[in-house]
Amino acid sequence: MEIDDNNKNNIIVVVVVVVVVVVVVVVVVVVVIIIIITIIIEDKDTQGCFEIEIPKSMVHEIVHDTLGYQKVSARWVPKMLTEDHKLQRVEISQRFLLRCQQDNGD
Repeated sequence: MEIDDNNKNNIIVVVVVVVVVVVVVVVVVVVVIIIIITIIIEDKDTQGCFEIEIPKSMVHEIVHDTLGYQKVSARWVPKMLTEDHKLQRVEISQRFLLRCQQDNGD
């Protein structure tokens, strides 16, 4: 079965849309986790961990390993991206957006 160029473009658009939806869902989940963990961390007594029945070790693993936060001056802060990393992310995103717009215009 041979796929013509129009069908290839449609498949690419569908894949791009699926990837974007997955990324958005992941971002939303991460934001919710960050909010929950922030509430737990800012709560000075340890009861917050027991109220939602998550062990402290799991909270630490999520904050440190999964979300990439590190403890600086007694506070959890995200690891900072370098300027090069930020610029690289912007450039890749712009190229990706341009490619999607070109595919939709064809």
